[in-house]
Amino acid sequence: MTDRLLRVIEIDDDAWDQECIDADPHESRAYLRGVALTRGLRPVLVVAEGGEWKASYVLLLSPLSTGRWLARTPEYGGPWFDTSNVPVAAREMRPQLDATLRSLDVVSEVFALGPWLHGRDEIAHGWDARPEKRIFTTSLRDLAQLRRSFRKGRRADIARGARDFEVRVGPLTGEGAEQFAFAYTQAMQRIGAADRWQLGPEYFVALVEAGADLTEVQVSRGCAGATAIFLTAEARASYLFATRVGDAPGAASAALWHGMAALADRSVVDLNLGGGVGDGDDDPLLRFKRSMSSGEAILHLGARCFDSVAHAAAVVDGVARPLPDGAVKAATGTDR
Repeated sequence: MTDRLLRVIEIDDDAWDQECIDADPHESRAYLRGVALTRGLRPVLVVAEGGEWKASYVLLLSPLSTGRWLARTPEYGGPWFDTSNVPVAAREMRPQLDATLRSLDVVSEVFALGPWLHGRDEIAHGWDARPEKRIFTTSLRDLAQLRRSFRKGRRADIARGARDFEVRVGPLTGEGAEQFAFAYTQAMQRIGAADRWQLGPEYFVALVEAGADLTEVQVSRGCAGATAIFLTAEARASYLFATRVGDAPGAASAALWHGMAALADRSVVDLNLGGGVGDGDDDPLLRFKRSMSSGEAILHLGARCFDSVAHAAAVVDGVARPLPDGAVKAATGTDR
């Protein structure tokens, strides 16, 4: 039945860990707790079951002044299926999910399909998601081979880092979070980053206090250097944040490389580097990540609109952004 309601599990319910089939690091429970604490969000795990399949799907619900909600996946998300037939499961789950989100008074849903999602292309097709931007991933299974694949200049940066910089690697602490936040805020202000990237010390400290698995890598020479933070969930990790201070050529490459080595020592096998500020070849961040990667993926973005009038009002109020092109309207009464 297409109007079947699915189970919705709250973040503090221990059933979350039992029902979660798989997860991107951005969907790890501790990380979501920290994000929710500072952004006023409500993380939920939606659990769906069909005749021969089961799925779990993480959403962050953002409250509106009307008492209703906006639903968004984390930075990288999507439904994780336990089945060999993802196309059928994705098609069967979608109308059930629409009915469940309507029952929760959700105005709209935006989903970004992460690079490791099982059957990602089939889900993108079944859920009308469209290619959005390039992101880069790296396998950490063979670091020696990975390093040999880097261009000569990048290998020189890594060698210079080992020779000229002091390197410190360890779990991110509360004190480290505050220090990183100071440098990160200055960097974001210099480049005029969007509001969603303007993150204060309370954000980073909350992630530490929530127990997120965060590794900090510092590469420094005097007052100059670079710091990178990695988020880990079992055998996967994400290059979460990084910042540079002063004039230290090669520091960013060295910080990322030492982070890769530290993660590999912990049996992490896949690292998501993310994308750039833009998607053009003239974006220096995109070029940097490509040069340190072993693979490329396309982030697919999709949306459902359950009440176009309410969503438009949220955009006017500045609490929502316009839905991406191709957003599908899910019928709610006369809103078709």
